[in-house]
Amino acid sequence: MKDIGYSHKPCVRDPELESRVKEITQTWPFEEQVKPHIITSIVIVQTAYRHIPSVETKTLITIHTALAIAIDDFAISDVISHRNVFAGLCNSTAKSETGILGQLARSLAMMQDHFLAFGAATIRISTLQFINMCMLEEMTHDVELHRAGLGFVEYRRFLGGLPEAYAVFIWDKARFPDDKQYLHAIPSVLFVCSYSTDILSFYKEELAGDTNTYLHARAQITRRSLLETFRDVIEETTAAVRRIRSILGEGDVREAWESFAEGYIEFHLASPRYRLREILNGGEYLLNEF
Repeated sequence: MKDIGYSHKPCVRDPELESRVKEITQTWPFEEQVKPHIITSIVIVQTAYRHIPSVETKTLITIHTALAIAIDDFAISDVISHRNVFAGLCNSTAKSETGILGQLARSLAMMQDHFLAFGAATIRISTLQFINMCMLEEMTHDVELHRAGLGFVEYRRFLGGLPEAYAVFIWDKARFPDDKQYLHAIPSVLFVCSYSTDILSFYKEELAGDTNTYLHARAQITRRSLLETFRDVIEETTAAVRRIRSILGEGDVREAWESFAEGYIEFHLASPRYRLREILNGGEYLLNEF
C-alpha cells in the first residue's frame, strides 16, 4: 500500500444511497437471499465510488454489483433456468422476469443513462462475459490445469470478475463527457481491479481453505510457491498503478481514479465479506446490517 501512496480516509455512510437501494431491493422476491451481497455492494459504492455526485448513478452501480455477486456466489444452474439467457439479456426480453436475471436486465438497460455509449456497451459485454465465466468455472472446477495453461487461468480471471464494468463506473458521463481522456488507462485499471481483489481476498480465502482461486492456480502452473505468487501479483499491481497515473496525468479524470483506487482498498477493509478487521487491530465494519 505504501508503494502506491495509499492513505487511509475514514469511511462515511450515505443514508440517501442506502434508503434508495432499500426502496428497490425490498421489491425483490429474493431480497433475503442476497442481503449480504447488497451490503457488500453498498460498501463498495460508499468507498470506491464516493466521488460520484449522483445518487441515482451510485444506486444503479450498487444494484448491478449486488446482482453480479449473487450470481457469482450461487450455483449458476440455480440462476440461469433457461437456454436463452444471453439472448434475453441482449434484447432485453429478460426484463419481464422477476428473478435475478430480470433485475440484471433492467439494470443493464439503464446504463446508457449514466455512462457514455462505449462505457454502457462495455458494461453490458463485461456482464455477459462474467456470466459466461461463471458457467465455465462450474463446468471446469474439477478439471486438472494443464502445465502450459497459464493463459487460460489469466483469461478466466480477467473475464470473470467484471473488471471492465468496475473500471467504466469510475467515470460517469455527467462529469466526464469525453471518454478519450481515460480510455488508454482502462487495460491497466482491469489489472488493478482484478489483482487488488485477489490480494485483499487472500486472507479470507486461506481461512476458508479455498484453493480454487487465481493465486493458487497461477502458483501451480508457474511452479512458484503461493507466497512468491502473492508477492508477484502485488508487484504487478503496483506497476499497473504507475502506468495509470502516467496516462491520466493531472486533473479531474486522475482525481476520480485516485478516489476510486483508495476507496477500492477501503472497501475491502470496511466490508465484513473480507474479514480484514481481524488482522488490522479490530475496528468496526462500515455496514453489517441492511
